[in-house]
Amino acid sequence: MYANRPVVRIAYTTRCAMVECLRSADDELARIRRYRESFLAGDEPGTELPDQLSAAWRRALFLGARPDRDSLPVVEVRPDSPLVAAASPVLARLMDQLAETEVSAVLSDAQARILRCWSAGWRINAHLERIQTRPGADLSEGTAGNNGINEVLGNKRRGLIEGPQHILGLYQQTVCTGAQLRNPVTGQIAGAISLVCDLDSPRHLLTALTDSTATAIETELLRAAAPRERVLADAYTENAASGEAIVVLDGHTRITSPAAASVLTEQDINLLQAAAAEATRQSCPRARELALRDGVHAYLRPIWQSGEMCGVSAAVRQETGASPERAHRAPTRARDASSAWREAASSAHRLTRDGIPVLLVGEPGTGKTTLGTALAGAGGGHVLDARLVAADGEQAWLARLREAIGDPGSVVVLSHVEALPETSADAVLALLSGSRFVATYTARRQPGLALGALLDYCATGRVWLPPLRDRAAEIPGLMREFAPDGAAPGLTLQAQQALQHYRWPGNLTELRQVTSRLVAQQPTERPIELGQLPDEISQCARGRTLSAMESAEYATIREALRRHNGNRLQAAKSLGIARATLYRKLKQYSL
Repeated sequence: MYANRPVVRIAYTTRCAMVECLRSADDELARIRRYRESFLAGDEPGTELPDQLSAAWRRALFLGARPDRDSLPVVEVRPDSPLVAAASPVLARLMDQLAETEVSAVLSDAQARILRCWSAGWRINAHLERIQTRPGADLSEGTAGNNGINEVLGNKRRGLIEGPQHILGLYQQTVCTGAQLRNPVTGQIAGAISLVCDLDSPRHLLTALTDSTATAIETELLRAAAPRERVLADAYTENAASGEAIVVLDGHTRITSPAAASVLTEQDINLLQAAAAEATRQSCPRARELALRDGVHAYLRPIWQSGEMCGVSAAVRQETGASPERAHRAPTRARDASSAWREAASSAHRLTRDGIPVLLVGEPGTGKTTLGTALAGAGGGHVLDARLVAADGEQAWLARLREAIGDPGSVVVLSHVEALPETSADAVLALLSGSRFVATYTARRQPGLALGALLDYCATGRVWLPPLRDRAAEIPGLMREFAPDGAAPGLTLQAQQALQHYRWPGNLTELRQVTSRLVAQQPTERPIELGQLPDEISQCARGRTLSAMESAEYATIREALRRHNGNRLQAAKSLGIARATLYRKLKQYSL
């Protein structure tokens, strides 16, 4: 009898610890409930509230979520989608195993719309009815606030949100987990799975159970994939492991490695798709080279399945040698340049070559004058700074412009035209009409009528240069280029991450200054460490990574601006949003 006492004591101690743990969790939720009430009353949440939760609440309100909403909009969804077909047997088995519990499973598509629900008991069924969880319900952040579904679709692989952690009043007694579901062939997010229970139900194993369920569903997705798609996925995995720039395609399916995505433009991808479809249709058995554009080539190799060609693997190569066109891609080497910069520089070169006036537009320090000088340098040119009109006197400055225009075969570079006085802009336009020139412009305020007319004259040749924050991968290479004799010290991983997370309001000009200071401080070959960076940069070592939805929105807005050469009004129209909304997004993403 006495021999059993230690076991009894251990069991009792363990039970006490579990009770204490549950009590602590309940206390934490009660504290968050108070913070939520204060937050909705307009007060600042306490500093003890997790930043991630506070940010989720703010983001939901910004996107239009109403905390007092008592119903959710329902949209039409596909109940017979491949994702539902793959998940159904897995979730049916899970509900059989959980028959004595009050847990439900909710499956959504990649847009956070519920595809189907499974329940293990009548009580949880009633709970789902109360919280409007049914097929077609829209669980997006702007409608339903933060929840287990949109959290994992937005910014992480898995999640757990309990009761008052939801911003929506409807969910205050609900616990929901979440896990991403990815297409095993393309790697794209296909949807999400969430396990749901009420706040009074045991939930300590829900997260682990959700993870294993997600894995089982992804396995079913792979099993259901066409044999052809599985072969393509295997070919991609085999070739992409080395970090090579690889695209695997058959004219319909496309799997692109990160290295290839950083090189290829939309036009390149269209060419590859067409070549893959043609090669597959003709069962072309030989590897061949495809020139995508100047300096970028793809080497196509056939992929075989049971003796039949089912697609191609394209290894993308970017030449490092200089060509006449790539000589104008200052101020970064071709092998380091982003596709956005390459496209901009290439467009500017073609326009200059064809005698079309070029207007280089972008933030301060993005390399507009440097690129303009390089464009003019190919055929001889003159650079005039419009900021000097006031200092030199309008007539003297215009005389120099007139002389530069009179130099046969030369290209005039007119930098900082935003600084032109209105009284000078008319005269400048009259002088430049019919001449070859490159102008640089930074939008600081609404231009006057005369300057607006000059900008309109250049509208056909408007080229937008991307800011440095959109070219973060190039920063180490740019630092080598800016350092004397290319002798920039190396960077530790933390230092490089900080430099790449920093927003660079001064763009290339600021990077050049930072590089000069670091080279002066670090004459040896020892790599630069995080602590040696300026404070405003070193604080960015753990910069917040954009969620998947934010990244998609950011990329869409950036592409619209690029496509319309920085014209915000046209970009807003193409995106189908109001100009004021675009301005808010530009501020949000520091674009």
